[in-house]
Order: sequence, then structure tokens, then C-alpha cells
Amino acid sequence: MDRRSLSLRWPWIVLSLVLLSLVAVGCKSALQSFSILYEGYDLPAEWEGLRGKKVAIVCKPLTSQEFSNTGAARALAEGISERLKAHVKNIQIIDPQKVAALVDEKGMEDYLEIGKELKAEKVVGINIESFGILDGQTLFRGRSTVSIQVYDVAEKHVEWRKSPPQIEYPRMSSTPAADSTEMEFRNRFVGVLAEQIARFFYPHDRHDNFGDDALSIR
Repeated sequence: MDRRSLSLRWPWIVLSLVLLSLVAVGCKSALQSFSILYEGYDLPAEWEGLRGKKVAIVCKPLTSQEFSNTGAARALAEGISERLKAHVKNIQIIDPQKVAALVDEKGMEDYLEIGKELKAEKVVGINIESFGILDGQTLFRGRSTVSIQVYDVAEKHVEWRKSPPQIEYPRMSSTPAADSTEMEFRNRFVGVLAEQIARFFYPHDRHDNFGDDALSIR
């Protein structure tokens, strides 16, 4: 068979494989698989305005609760900072410890004032509206509601905002307290929360979330 004949038959071979998959696994599933092959696995960032910018990450609870007494807010800011540095091109992240010093030691709360003090171009402000890890007396399940705002410090306005649905971990079940200490589970949940928030600012694999529940049993 010559090359020209093969090149003419190749599209029909691909079409035949697609049709066979439609019959074998159903139209919806096959079309999803074809879409992934065509588009790739990355979901785009919802907002890309952090590229090449000097950015401060500020996480703070809106109410006085257990979350604010454990250092988890600082750990969340550090986790988000690490992920943005790894995935957002040319971003300059201000040291989270410097941010924490302004919030904790000087009592600064206004996002724009914090950004101005740190000479940041952008401030990613995360309001922690709720946070908990207990699901009864013998089970762990992380639940948190947050709202996110990105401020342009020079222009003194909000450029982008997001109020995602409540983030749960694990999504499908709870983790027995016998399988993990409270601190270990809290740290894992903070890591999941940091990942979910940071992903709004860079492309990521559409299937990454499928592994979240598996992490809870490690």
C-alpha cells in the first residue's frame, strides 16, 4: 500500500474507531473521550491577570473561630503562594511571612492598605467564611466556604472576584478519626483548599480532582 492510499484511508480509520466507541460505551461517554483527545486535558485559568505581577496573598477568617487559632490561615496563604509560584509565569510572590506580620502583628485588615505597604501590584484576598473538619464525633470531613477578590493596588479597585461553592474533602465520604490524627487531616484539607483556590489562576488537568478522595486514605 503506497503512502497516498494510506493517507486517504486514515480519516476513515479514525471515524470508524469513534463510531465503534459510540456503540461500545455509549454516545455521551465516547463524545467526552473524543473531546479530551481533541482539546487536551488542561482547563484554562479563569483569570490570568497575575502573570508577571508582584502579588501578595492574604487569607483571613471573617469570624472568630477555631480556624483562626490554629495557624491554618497562614498555612493556606503559604500553600496558595507555593502553587502560584510553580504554575504562573513570571509571578513574584511576596513572602507570606511578611504578609502575616502585617495582619497578625500590626493588625492591618484592609487589602489595599496591605498591598500598598508591601509595594504589591496585586493582592489576592481570600475571605474564609467558614471552615471545619469534624463530621460527628468519630469522622473527619473538611468543609470550607471562601470568597476571593483580586485587587489592583494602584487603581484601588477589585479586578476579579469569585465565590465558589463550598469546598468539601473528601467529596464522597468521610474519613474515620481512627485513620488520621486531627492535625494530619487538617493539614491535608488545607492543602486541598489551597489547590482549589490557586487553580483559578492557572491551567490544570481536568481530572486532578478525581484523586482528592484517594488522598484522604493515605
